[in-house]
Amino acid sequence: NFPAPAPGWLLLPLLLVPIGFVCSWNIPFLADDYFHLWNAQHAGFASLREHFIHADSDHFFRPLVYVVYAAEFQLAGLHPAIWHLLSITIHLANVALVFFILRALPVAKWPSVAGASLFAVYGGLPESVTWMAAQFDLLAAFFGLAALFLLLQSNGARSFCFHALSCIALVFALL
Repeated sequence: NFPAPAPGWLLLPLLLVPIGFVCSWNIPFLADDYFHLWNAQHAGFASLREHFIHADSDHFFRPLVYVVYAAEFQLAGLHPAIWHLLSITIHLANVALVFFILRALPVAKWPSVAGASLFAVYGGLPESVTWMAAQFDLLAAFFGLAALFLLLQSNGARSFCFHALSCIALVFALL
């Protein structure tokens, strides 16, 4: 339903992410990272299920992210650079979603590129990308942006499917 962008238009915002966050790859784990790493390392079905029933000791209810952390721990272990690479990958997906959302609006291509580029390197909340414990924000943004993107696609014969997927993504953003 939205205009198909040429791959080159998305390339600029995506290239800005590694350029903007290359220095974060050497940042060691900090503060809350150790708490989340311990939880991820010792996660089992019972402890992950418990996250969906009760808020954690930090008083936040973010159960889906604890499941993601447990999966990421299987890939990254205790290597900060891999965790940072995973965060950068999620941020890349968010930048792409911003671009496609803007392309779904009735604007020219360059505002979509400019908006996604600004989102890619905006310095207001860099800890979301550079700090492992702030991945909560990246994942909430991913599912929130996915919900909006799916909602923008929900016209025509497949609208029920897109509405349903949009609602599921929104629920995931809240978890």
